[in-house]
Amino acid sequence: MESEEFSESWITVAVFTHPHDCYVPKALLEDNEIVVFLKDEFSIRSNELWSHALGGIKLQVQKEDQERARQLLIDHKLLKADPSNELGSYFSQEPWEVETYTLPVFIVVILCVLAALIFFGKIF
Repeated sequence: MESEEFSESWITVAVFTHPHDCYVPKALLEDNEIVVFLKDEFSIRSNELWSHALGGIKLQVQKEDQERARQLLIDHKLLKADPSNELGSYFSQEPWEVETYTLPVFIVVILCVLAALIFFGKIF
C-alpha cells in the first residue's frame, strides 16, 4: 500500500532516452526548489539498451509541483509545449534532426569516398 501511495504522488513531466539528457532539466528544477525523482535512471545507466524497453528515464515531480515544473522546462526550452502530448518531448530526445545534420553528414561521406578513391588510385 505504501509504494502505491508513493507512485501516485509523483507525476512524470518528461521522458529521456539517454541518462545524460536528464541532468540539466533536473538541475534546473532543483535550483527552483522542486523535488525531482529520476525513475529508472540507474537501470538505464547500467545498460542503455534497456531504455526503450523500460520506456526511458522518467523525470518525476510531486503532484503539487507539476504545473510549475512543466512551465519552467518550457520557458527554458527544455520541453516542447505540445498540448496533444501529455508528457511533452525533450529537445535532445532526437539529437540527429534531419534539417540540421543531413547535409553536413552527406558532404562528409562524399568527401571520404572521394579521398578513398583518390588514395587507392581509382580516380585521377
